[in-house]
Amino acid sequence: MKKSYLFFLFVFVSVSVFSQKIIVQDANNLPIAFAQISIKSALNKSVHFEIIADSLGVGIVTLNNDDWYLINISAVNYVAIKDSFLYQNKNVIFTLKLVAKNLNTVNVVSKKKLITLDDEKMVIDAQQYANSAINAFEVVKKTPSVIALENAIYLGATPASIYINGVEQKLSQEDVINLLKNMPASVVSKIEITQITSAKIDASTAGGMINIILKKGVKIGLGGNITIGANQGKYSDKYISGALNKNDNSINRYINVSITNANNFVDDVKIRFQNDSIKTAINTYNKNRGKTYFIGFGIGKEIAKTKNINFDGTISYNPSNTFSDGANEIYLKNVIINTAKSFTNINNDKNNFNSANSFSYKKMLDTIGSEIASNITYNYAFSKNNQAIATTFSLLPIYYQTIDFKKSVHTIMGNLDYTKKLNDLWKIETGIKLSVQYFATKTDYSSNIKNYFSNTENINAVYAQASRKISKMLLKVGLRAENTNMTGYQTQPSDTSFKWNRVDIFPFAYFSYPIMKLMGMPITGNIVAKKFITRPSYTYLNPAIEFINPYLNKYGNPSLKPKFTQKYEANLTAMNFPFLAIGQNVETNIFAEVNKPNIINNAITDKTYGNLSTSKELYIRLFAGVPPGAIKNYYFFIGGMYSNIKINGVYDNAALNFSAKSFKYYTVHEIQATKNTNVELFGYWLVNTQLELAKFKNFGGVFLNISQDILKRKAQVSLYFNDVFYTQGTNYVFAQGAISSSGNNTTDSKRIGFTFKYNFGGKIIKNNAINKVADGILN
Repeated sequence: MKKSYLFFLFVFVSVSVFSQKIIVQDANNLPIAFAQISIKSALNKSVHFEIIADSLGVGIVTLNNDDWYLINISAVNYVAIKDSFLYQNKNVIFTLKLVAKNLNTVNVVSKKKLITLDDEKMVIDAQQYANSAINAFEVVKKTPSVIALENAIYLGATPASIYINGVEQKLSQEDVINLLKNMPASVVSKIEITQITSAKIDASTAGGMINIILKKGVKIGLGGNITIGANQGKYSDKYISGALNKNDNSINRYINVSITNANNFVDDVKIRFQNDSIKTAINTYNKNRGKTYFIGFGIGKEIAKTKNINFDGTISYNPSNTFSDGANEIYLKNVIINTAKSFTNINNDKNNFNSANSFSYKKMLDTIGSEIASNITYNYAFSKNNQAIATTFSLLPIYYQTIDFKKSVHTIMGNLDYTKKLNDLWKIETGIKLSVQYFATKTDYSSNIKNYFSNTENINAVYAQASRKISKMLLKVGLRAENTNMTGYQTQPSDTSFKWNRVDIFPFAYFSYPIMKLMGMPITGNIVAKKFITRPSYTYLNPAIEFINPYLNKYGNPSLKPKFTQKYEANLTAMNFPFLAIGQNVETNIFAEVNKPNIINNAITDKTYGNLSTSKELYIRLFAGVPPGAIKNYYFFIGGMYSNIKINGVYDNAALNFSAKSFKYYTVHEIQATKNTNVELFGYWLVNTQLELAKFKNFGGVFLNISQDILKRKAQVSLYFNDVFYTQGTNYVFAQGAISSSGNNTTDSKRIGFTFKYNFGGKIIKNNAINKVADGILN
């Protein structure tokens, strides 16, 4: 087998077909009987074999000469392996290692690639990030190519769509971030990133799709783990979590629980200029304290090896308190001293509750990949915030106000997908999806002002797509139709009702072709394109006024229209590793956060949302590195992205034209210092980043994690350092119309912490399916 440096650059070849022996043996060159072997073509996902080795450890399969394949091998009492090989008309031998001698425990240790490509998805192993994170949001923040800020998560210049276990989280960006912060890092298994999704996925993923896959337990016997940890910045965080899972007789059950006590701060400075005559300076220090209680659970059953039924659920509760201490100053043009000065104290007592319940069913229709899959999900989110505001002015009495805010979101989604593989050349996919969301807010002010708003969104979708292998080429085309029905009602203080009813068509195309071989590796070229829609979320539409500080209000815009995006990308992959991509995003009718003077007091700025015409973005993305195993005890990768975005539009009768060039850099290094010691270094750096209308100065972070296996690898201790150089603070400039602003935001991100994880159980159970095969062969 060949392993070489991946200084990566494009896959496939061959016509001659041979029967090949896959030989599975142990460290003493003795055969391992009845090993389970899974083989996939690295270039054509329709080529997939599932076989069981005979009593001599030999599996027979028909492969194409000079093609690369991915292989998974597992056997009872042996450590499973994942590997790749180039078939060259000769037998291939794989050696498996025995698990720990103590048969009461099973410790599976195999090196995984950090990044692989699965069709349009980039799949990232997130478990190493979880060792130095307290919640799922911190895991996402460390993920290559992701920009995770406190108010939104990005893959490019517009917010990304967040999915959990393949289910769209139909929440605002703020609510999604709150949900991820309430989810422990230990339950995150991997993260899938898709820049351009297929026709099977919702057309609302214009900003890209981030799918967070949660752990559901292991596949052998009874086992679990307990994790405790703490970290210290200016304030401290503490957490404890546990997991228990059991798999026997084709039934898999699991439960994950965690309790977190988090404390941190946000230091925020904003300066705004209005019509070049009024300057407002606001310095706010927020101290946040909160607890999170989380439970995840599920049960799955395999029926006759062809059907799977699963139920999964999560519940989280997060009581928290935020106390803000702010100093506010207003300056008039040509006046040396400030004309108004005030101090504001804001106390927020919040309670957030989230639950998600999902039932899924899958039936295999044949042995080559045809299937029927369905899923029904119900999500419920509720939040309550009691806000008390006290403002002290220089020459006026103290101003008091209280605001009670309640929000509830109910979401029901169901989908049915049908996949038919006609042969090795043709694959047909079709399906339907229905989603209904009801959102309601009630805001009561002590000044007797009330704001009641509700919004109902119903989206019905149908799609069809087909893929065809033509010689060495793979072509996939699809079409998705979505019917949007949206109704909004504001009953207090005035009627701002609106209705949408529209049908939109979204074409999709994907093309893949083997270009060449580099150092024995196939290099594949891919081209993908799709049309998208971005509907404004309920936060963008809700007209209720949110008090930020005495000189800043925030509210939604019920008259917003949806944004449309056309995305194109060409990329190169080597052994399923994406190393070069060039793409373009063209957006029309874009909407974004905008500032405007308050109609009553022009010293106050109103932050809202508006449609702003068009934008065009050109980007280049590059990854390179050394894969696991190419250099003994070390691997790394580096990546970068260049983006050039241009916006041309009008808002409030003022031109809004600008362009920006930005860069993103990422790197991951891992060193196996000893047999039981790993050192991991992660880092990212963003240069001149443009996110919607805000331009950020350079910022980034470096993260170091040192982990040590102890107690015969049943336990692991990790020491980690987050934001080592304290460079994650952001500085931005926001220029739009008559109002321009700048600011900087610093958080409690520089931290030192530890985790201790102990694995227990893992009793080996007999595999009845393997035993039946063995009995048939031996008898």
